[in-house]
Amino acid sequence: MSQPGPIPTEYTAIMTGEPFLHFELKIVAQMRRKGLSNSEIRELVKADNSFQYKTSKSIGRVLKAVLRRLDVLNDRLVELCAQGSLSSSRIVTLFAIAKTNLLFFEFLEEVYREKCALGNTPLTAKDVRIFFTQKSQQSPLVANWSEGTIRK
Repeated sequence: MSQPGPIPTEYTAIMTGEPFLHFELKIVAQMRRKGLSNSEIRELVKADNSFQYKTSKSIGRVLKAVLRRLDVLNDRLVELCAQGSLSSSRIVTLFAIAKTNLLFFEFLEEVYREKCALGNTPLTAKDVRIFFTQKSQQSPLVANWSEGTIRK
């Protein structure tokens, strides 16, 4: 396992093509716990269609995202993702996304944390719109994203 790195310092719209991927992360975490290397995991996932996709076209792209997320987790979190309860492994998945995606990390920190502190946890579409409006004012990169990209 590689050493977990810092949260990225640049915004990306990568989550439009890399959704939650909890099922896939859990499968790969189980393989990692068995001692398989990233290259062995790639071979096995493709050969066995471990993600149960209808076509193999997107396996490589998804696997790259899953391995990137898995690489930021310590051994205990990999174990929790692989063997833990559904709710625990979902929290680990959210943590892995936050560690690999600055925009998602900032959304959790700036929007969700504040709502929790106020005891108002349900997120709304308005919360998301306000967040993206603020980010587009702070970042020319986000300001240039299409409405479709933001909606995704």
